[in-house]
Parts: sequence; structure tokens; C-alpha cells
Amino acid sequence: MFRERGYDGATLTALAEATGLERASLYHYFPGGKEAMAEAALSDVEDQLEATLLAPLRQGGTITERVEGMVRALDGYYNGGRSGCLLAALALNRSDHQLGTRVAASFEAWAKALTALAIEAGVPNPQVCAEDIIVLIQGGLVLSAGLSDPSPFRRALQRVVTLMAGSDEAPSGRRHQ
Repeated sequence: MFRERGYDGATLTALAEATGLERASLYHYFPGGKEAMAEAALSDVEDQLEATLLAPLRQGGTITERVEGMVRALDGYYNGGRSGCLLAALALNRSDHQLGTRVAASFEAWAKALTALAIEAGVPNPQVCAEDIIVLIQGGLVLSAGLSDPSPFRRALQRVVTLMAGSDEAPSGRRHQ
């Protein structure tokens, strides 16, 4: 629910309906209420981030193999562009909950791992390249959701490998310099 509707849209009623539990049962498992439920969902995403995105970037193999591993993981995690991103959903209304620091840390960890790989690849301005990759992926997810068509996300994933290789222009039309 948090992934689909964000923090504000994931009401206790919607969470109860999605889980098949009564509201009292939700409070039994999560005495901290909605905030505790969102924290649990974010913990799961943090674990997934480490296992499916960051670990493949740090493993052995060529840079292309590592980026392709991350892309495959993203494709699976986001159901080919049909599922949204919890980090993005929580980031959009960070002031309404206490998870903002953790959301920012997750994006920073992803950018840091991509920056390190871009440095290894010899990509000029590696931090910009890393951020452009995240923007491309997240933008692809948003556009795919808005159009109810996973094609933009699929194209974004295809561009990620070429951006890291430095062989393509950045989304803004300039090269990573």
C-alpha cells in the first residue's frame, strides 16, 4: 500500500483491506501504528536495495556485467515497470513522517555505489552520471505509471548500461563531463 499510494494514501483502512487483517490486528503487530508499518516496509526495501542493487554493483565481473545485474534486479523488483518505488513514494511527502532521513540515506547509498562504479569505469563526472542514472530509472517508473505502459521504464533500463559506459549522451542532451 505504501508503495502504491505513498504514506498519506496508505490509510489504516486501506492497509487493513490489503492485508485482510482487522485494524486491531494491525495495531497488535505494529503498536506504533502506521509509522511502524511504514518503517517495516522501508526496512524491507533497504534490505532489497542492499541485496539486489548494491551487492551486484560491488561484485566481481566487468562493469557492464555489474550494471546489467543491477538492471535485471530492478526489472524484476519493479515488475518490468508495472510497480512503483516505495522510496520515491515516501520521498514525495517526507515532511509528513519521520522516515525522510532513511529514505535519503537509501538514495545516497545507491548514488554512492553507482558513483564508485562510474569512477572505476573512468566516466567523466561520475557523481552526475550516478544521479542521472537514478533520475532516469525513477523517471521511467513515474512515466510508466502515468501512462499505464511499462515501455518508458524498459527504455530507461536499456539506457543505464550505455550511460555507465559513457558511450551515450546524458538525458539532458549533454555528455557526462
